[in-house]
Amino acid sequence: MTASSWVGEERRARLRVAPALPYVRRADAIAAILDDLEGQGLGHWTLAEGSMDDQIEANANVMALPILVPDGPLHFMLLGDRLAESAPSNANLRAVLSARRLIATLLSADVQADRLLHRAVRAERESMTDSLTALPNGRSWWRSLAREASRCDRHQLTAVVAVVDLDDLKRVNDNEGHLAGDLLLRTVAGALTDSMRGDDVVARLGGDEFGVLGVDYQPHLQARLVNRLHESLAIVGARASIGVALYEPGGFIDETFDQADRNMYEAKRAARAVRTRR
Repeated sequence: MTASSWVGEERRARLRVAPALPYVRRADAIAAILDDLEGQGLGHWTLAEGSMDDQIEANANVMALPILVPDGPLHFMLLGDRLAESAPSNANLRAVLSARRLIATLLSADVQADRLLHRAVRAERESMTDSLTALPNGRSWWRSLAREASRCDRHQLTAVVAVVDLDDLKRVNDNEGHLAGDLLLRTVAGALTDSMRGDDVVARLGGDEFGVLGVDYQPHLQARLVNRLHESLAIVGARASIGVALYEPGGFIDETFDQADRNMYEAKRAARAVRTRR
């Protein structure tokens, strides 16, 4: 066959499978390619995973063609049976090899898509996590507030928002160094998390400030929550000023947070006044 006829055969092979390429599921596209081979009378072909030795041992009466997927984690084989007993023509063989190349391209695209998805998921997770404490960060915190406010509105529930501001971080950083300050932040993160329920949210908002979201919290439990947070911090030798506010259905969650923040500063001023009198 001349070079020009080879190009023509390759082009026709691509045109035959072209309608399969836009499929959302690449598995469907591969199935269309294999069905096309069978429709041309070139035998029944299937795609399998495994090494050449495995496939030959398990399928002694089939033709096994390895498929190379660049950087792919798996070995793939194109298995053909019900083939004509006579030797296949060059044109038929080229059609099969062309189909194999197209399948390899689709599989390679799947590998790359999986990697990109993995990177995107990891990047999204990292963008929502405080690197020091492994708690949700401020961005994640506001998403949690919005999600809980929506849930409270739908089901007529209340939630409590607490702002926790450490009293000793600057002193620890100045007197003992920033490594000690980082250790304090991680210790406080663990203490706050351990003091809350599994569905509640504890986040580091930045610096020495943490946010605590108590989901589906009854109003009369606010004071009890503040006491529990103080007790948990005292166990690890930390002190903090804490302000809380209640979110009620139909409210504005940002205003609830602002109120909790104002209450935290009021608690801090009150604590300073007590220490000054002493």
